[in-house]
Amino acid sequence: PWSRDVTANRIHTLSEKTVSVLAGLARPVEVTAFVKSGDTAREDLEPLLRRFAAAGSNLTFRIVDPEQHPEIADQLGVHQVGTIVARAGEARASIALETLGAQSEGALASLVLKVSRQGPGIVYSLTGHGEPSVYPLTDTGDPIIAETYLAAVMSLTGDLSFAASALQLGTPAP
Repeated sequence: PWSRDVTANRIHTLSEKTVSVLAGLARPVEVTAFVKSGDTAREDLEPLLRRFAAAGSNLTFRIVDPEQHPEIADQLGVHQVGTIVARAGEARASIALETLGAQSEGALASLVLKVSRQGPGIVYSLTGHGEPSVYPLTDTGDPIIAETYLAAVMSLTGDLSFAASALQLGTPAP
């Protein structure tokens, strides 16, 4: 059906970045939200998921009441009402509905992007122009290897969907 967002802040329109992510999905992504029937959160979530599906031909969604369909929750390893799961092939990621808040579009787009990627993203630390090191030193004064340091930071933040690597941009300064 045809619709038009006439709100002043275009609150019913996806951002260009989200539309780009959804339109560029190279493989099918299924989003499953586990929300009880009659829960008011469903009223906000369903229109957002409809906009996502309309923007990306490789995205499908379903909203499941886990009390009526516990087998689906079990199949996806969901043990809590209010969980949103995205799957693409063997890749699977989830977030709690309560964490979406005002940033629901961005959080949901990140979830979809996380499972749609082929392999991990890469976080680079740039070197080679004489810039000071961003890496701490060991007790002996030796720099910690970039990959090890970045991997440790990412494991502390809980985001293990990235690989870490140093990127030499030029010749080292004398």
